[in-house]
Amino acid sequence: MSDFEPNISSSPPNPVEPKKGGKGKCCFIGCFLLLLVILVTGVGGYFFVKKKVGELTAQFTADKPVTIQEPKATPQEVSDVFTRFDSFREALASGKATAPLVLSDHDINLLMYHHSAFEPVSGKTEVKIVDNKLSGKVSIKLDEYSDKIPLIGGMLKGRYLNGNATVSVSLKEGQPSLFLEGLTVNGKAVPPEVIKELQKKNILEKAMDDENLKKLFEKVDEIKIEGNKLHIVPKK
Repeated sequence: MSDFEPNISSSPPNPVEPKKGGKGKCCFIGCFLLLLVILVTGVGGYFFVKKKVGELTAQFTADKPVTIQEPKATPQEVSDVFTRFDSFREALASGKATAPLVLSDHDINLLMYHHSAFEPVSGKTEVKIVDNKLSGKVSIKLDEYSDKIPLIGGMLKGRYLNGNATVSVSLKEGQPSLFLEGLTVNGKAVPPEVIKELQKKNILEKAMDDENLKKLFEKVDEIKIEGNKLHIVPKK
């Protein structure tokens, strides 16, 4: 994260404070790596599996991160995005009527890079919206997952997951959904069998175990991408 600090308070109110680490992110990474192991190794002896895991780790992770560039903007532009985002969150939390929050991909990247609410992903991801499709580039240090993912964990220290994904986003009955549509990792195509399984999983499912987030999204009527912008529409 850069030294650039907009002159505006960005401390989120308690009801929507995100938890560092991200349950949804950890679950998705764990599922991805374990599915690769299962696909390639099947049922085999310990040393065979260990060898294959090592090969997969080398193929689908890297020893260096991909640089996520700081999005270009003036302090005033960042301040304006902060104001719109914070005002919307505060209105939802207090039950006040408010207009939909409409964000371009540039707005989203400014928030993710600079706003304290997105500190866990700052400098690790950036998004684009093209043809009403949301895609993202991520570069995640895997050390924090080394003790959470069985079999693979010990080989993840000092490694990075660098990938590009296209996702669909929606909201149904207060449950936000983020489903994978396409994925490349470390510059390599992911086996279609793995993609097929990952596409069945809502990336945000575990994140919604957080009661505060659950209550927040119960106040949202619709999430959609339209006109190459993300629209978050509150309930009236």
